[in-house]
Amino acid sequence: MKDIVIALPDEKELNLEHRIELTHQIVDAMEWVQNGLGVQIDIHKPQIGDKNWHVHILLTMRRFREDGTGLGDIAVDLNPKIITVNGKKVVIKDPEMIHERVKEIINAYFAKLGLPYRVKDTVKCRESILGLVELGI
Repeated sequence: MKDIVIALPDEKELNLEHRIELTHQIVDAMEWVQNGLGVQIDIHKPQIGDKNWHVHILLTMRRFREDGTGLGDIAVDLNPKIITVNGKKVVIKDPEMIHERVKEIINAYFAKLGLPYRVKDTVKCRESILGLVELGI
């Protein structure tokens, strides 16, 4: 499984149903399911005094067979690319592409609801997760 963690908006105008709908829009836009991957979403609310709404999007690393009878080929396009720079292995991941797409989706969602908020920048929080941080909202 590949675990992608994305911060969700904490604005008071949004409830859990909004966050679920927004997460479904993200999954649909990334076309993981359409490309044969299994997806599980787990939305976590913030702990008391925190504002860290986030979703874990778990992707299968194998595609489902077209007949739906099981898992088939490994989704090698999900694996990070490894290059050598100055004799050291460097991992090139896809978080920037995912973050940019998620930023667009969240901003469109805010606009659809008539909310003035916008995600202006994205930040990678930790090496192990893809964190989207709303800055300048």
